[in-house]
Amino acid sequence: TKTAVNLSVLQRHDRSIVRLLDQSSHVVIYYFDLHANQGQGGWAKKGVEGTLFLFQRNTPPYYGFVVMNRLALDNFFVFLQPTMEVQSTSEYIIFR
Repeated sequence: TKTAVNLSVLQRHDRSIVRLLDQSSHVVIYYFDLHANQGQGGWAKKGVEGTLFLFQRNTPPYYGFVVMNRLALDNFFVFLQPTMEVQSTSEYIIFR
């Protein structure tokens, strides 16, 4: 199945990944640039776009997500921690 193929690809990057929980076909990663907009700050693209996979691991941290970058070789991995702040809307997920 497609899920099994995707899981296999992710396990090449992290052997602790045991299950895919969800995915989104296209996301773009932005960061808040404090120096943009004449020092007022603003959002800028990080150079990471692609498919997002939410996954479960068999070792801590147990959950995370990755964006498999279509623009470059560096994928964007984030391991979820209880101390993270997360806000979501219908269009965005903001975390720190």
